Amino acid sequence: MRKFRVTASITCTCSTACAQETTSGECCSFPFEYKGKTYDSCTMVDGNRPWCSLTPIYDKKRRRDCRKYTCLG
Repeated sequence: MRKFRVTASITCTCSTACAQETTSGECCSFPFEYKGKTYDSCTMVDGNRPWCSLTPIYDKKRRRDCRKYTCLG
């Protein structure tokens, strides 16, 4: 039996012009502040999935899970 390694290229097409989308299609706000620390990308702090804030200063009602792929241009 032969084994083959398959690689794939995934292109992300975002519905909006933002650097990082949430799973619900909203734009993350970077940088954002959470518990006194500034984040420039999605974080897993206090969560089990990468997440971001939709506002410059964290608001628990405006926290969303990040999309798996970062959008380009």
